[in-house]
Amino acid sequence: MNESIWRGSERKPSGTLAETCPVFQPRNLLKFREIKRPIILPLLRPGRPPAKEVAQRLFEAAKKGITARGWERFTGLKIRKLRVSGCEPTLGKEHLLQLLERIEGSGYQFYLETNGILLGADRDYVRKLSGFSKFIYVRVSFKAATPEGFTLRTGALGEYYDLPFKALKHLLDEGIYARAAAMTDPKVMPREERRILPRRLEEIDPSAEYSKTLEKERVDAYDTTIKRLKASADLEFAKQLEKILTSQ
Repeated sequence: MNESIWRGSERKPSGTLAETCPVFQPRNLLKFREIKRPIILPLLRPGRPPAKEVAQRLFEAAKKGITARGWERFTGLKIRKLRVSGCEPTLGKEHLLQLLERIEGSGYQFYLETNGILLGADRDYVRKLSGFSKFIYVRVSFKAATPEGFTLRTGALGEYYDLPFKALKHLLDEGIYARAAAMTDPKVMPREERRILPRRLEEIDPSAEYSKTLEKERVDAYDTTIKRLKASADLEFAKQLEKILTSQ
């Protein structure tokens, strides 16, 4: 991820991310003002694990099965589906495509979770993903149904709120199995917007009957999220947080 996507960045876009999708421009994406350096995502940082290694880790984890404490009742359950999540997997375009090449033919299904921004802006990206349509399932997570709601919850320009909708349509048109999920938690999305969203989704995919089947996401108050929100309004705290994050 380059620094151009962060609010407050004074540098010019230096990578393909800003060039691919104009929503990723200075001051347009996250409420993280005055922080000059980005948080580097693990799969995007220089020296990130190559796709071959990531695929191998996924295979090993699947073979080992569920071992987490408190989940003992699922021990021995055969794992048939793989997923990478956290941050936005589509940001590392070539890395993701290489990973899918490694997984293809393994017998596993692959779940791709995305906010849909890049897939809505880049139809060619979706066409490349369609080459793996036999074993991938794409879950597009919607944050808003209106430009105002999109800006309020993401900090991005409202004019780009329809990119996730375009992403869902592109995916279906290219023959990829895709479904929508949405952050419809009443704590963050008002009733009228929750009413609009399923209707818009059904215009794209009537057979999905989203008014009945839409997967609803809730908002949990993670400590890291609270800190980021505080940093968006408190410059001194933002500077302290930047020092902590960049020293890790």
